[in-house]
Amino acid sequence: MPQHDLDIADGSGVAVLADLNSALVALGSHMKGPNAPPAPIAGLMWFEDDNPSSTRWTLKAYDGADWIALGVLDTTTNRFEVASSSFGLSLLWAADAAAARALIGAGALLNVQVFTASGTYTPTSGVSKALIMVKGGGGGGQGTTAGSQGGTTSFGSLVTAEGGYGGGDGSRGGSAATGATWVEPGGPAYPAPAGVTAAGGGRGGGQQGFSPVANSGGGGPGFNSGGAGYGGGEGCTAWRWHTSSPGSQTVTIGAGGAAGSGATPGASGICVVMEYA
Repeated sequence: MPQHDLDIADGSGVAVLADLNSALVALGSHMKGPNAPPAPIAGLMWFEDDNPSSTRWTLKAYDGADWIALGVLDTTTNRFEVASSSFGLSLLWAADAAAARALIGAGALLNVQVFTASGTYTPTSGVSKALIMVKGGGGGGQGTTAGSQGGTTSFGSLVTAEGGYGGGDGSRGGSAATGATWVEPGGPAYPAPAGVTAAGGGRGGGQQGFSPVANSGGGGPGFNSGGAGYGGGEGCTAWRWHTSSPGSQTVTIGAGGAAGSGATPGASGICVVMEYA
């Protein structure tokens, strides 16, 4: 496409019209060409059509003193790569996971595996370390009878987390863990006061704290709707930073504690494994 200095010369009507048309074509093509447009003005756009190649054109804007690269138009893939985030776009458009990992480099997050049911953990190829989080099952809510404690969640023998105690037990929700780097105890279980006969489902008793997953204590109408039920404790949350590949592991998800009569059972536990190169 032709470039133009955007200065319309005096002349006959036909000559002026031809000059105007040339200027419009140049503007419409963003002054496309291998060399910078003559006599640029601030705000002018230019497609440098041989940089970095004949199929990848760099779009530049003139700021009154310099040409500033805004990005690259790839005429083969029909994509525009913004200069300030070209790495992010390259990562987004990576052909596969291996190509993305090559862009990111060693030590990056490779994958996240989430277990909501018992099963077997198999490491993703290339894992050299892992952050493992396990959460015990929530205690069952108390109705006219006490709820039961939730089950223990474990990741092989590396880390375990106790389930929350049932509503009416009077003990703190799950607070024990083994193999953990950091432990978040479960919330309290709600005991029934002397002389009170519980008549409704328990309200969830756990606290969320640092945990990224929802409370697991037994829920139900409980206090907020006038019932006299009491909630089960939240399961314990335990974290372990493993400095090598964990290898294949058996994952056991603790079941939610059974509810007392007329109440709500606790939620099952969960295991999350964040894998790093």
